[in-house]
Amino acid sequence: MNAQISPQPQEASLGKIIDRMLVVRDERAALNKQADGLKAEFDQLELQVLQKLDEQDTVQGRSKTATATIATQVVPTIKDWEAFESYIINNNALYLLEKRPAGAAFRELMQQGEVIPGLEPYTKTSISLRRL
Repeated sequence: MNAQISPQPQEASLGKIIDRMLVVRDERAALNKQADGLKAEFDQLELQVLQKLDEQDTVQGRSKTATATIATQVVPTIKDWEAFESYIINNNALYLLEKRPAGAAFRELMQQGEVIPGLEPYTKTSISLRRL
């Protein structure tokens, strides 16, 4: 389902625009809740398929409409942050990190007068919407 944004006339009052924001936020929340439920169901079905494939000692199964194949991928889990950070520093291994600055740490350093090379502050403006 592709949600289309209906154009609002420029003459709409501030109150009507805020009311519409609330409706849209509630609709998004309902869709997110539905998506979370579908994700949970999908995860449960995936577990069932993995169990059935294991019981049948195979790595692939099929139905009339789809094929399910076991796929594996090694992903990191950090057990010791200090050891990981030391490795990054000692080996100049910044490529092991995701490329996104931490907003809270940046704001804290900025308040202390610290200038961080390569970063500049950007003030993001948004609306805080609360139900009456």
